[in-house]
Amino acid sequence: MVIQKIGLKTKKSLTLAGGHANKFDLFVTEFSLLHEVGTKMAKLSTEMVQLLGNYGHIGFTFVAAIFIGLGGGIYLDEHFFDGSTSPWFTFIGLAFGIGAGFKSLFDILRTPAARSKDEDAEG
Repeated sequence: MVIQKIGLKTKKSLTLAGGHANKFDLFVTEFSLLHEVGTKMAKLSTEMVQLLGNYGHIGFTFVAAIFIGLGGGIYLDEHFFDGSTSPWFTFIGLAFGIGAGFKSLFDILRTPAARSKDEDAEG
């Protein structure tokens, strides 16, 4: 619909501006508009895929850090200390996992802001 509206506005403007617009001029104008819209849509979809790639792994990284910390704490409690410190290293490992998850979350979210500041300083 957007493309048709752009095309209709172009037809009217060509007809009003030149008086008589032939079919070839209208075709070339519509084709160039379609090409421009297609190019913008391709850039938009490429940017969307890059953003999904950058931010899509946040949840996985956060959960993985928590489970690794929790697993390390359970391993220390059960295998290294033979259950004598049963819940304590599990809780400590869970706390370290949560801390590591938040640290990775803040690092991921801070990185694009740092990049944009560097680009602004250069340009």
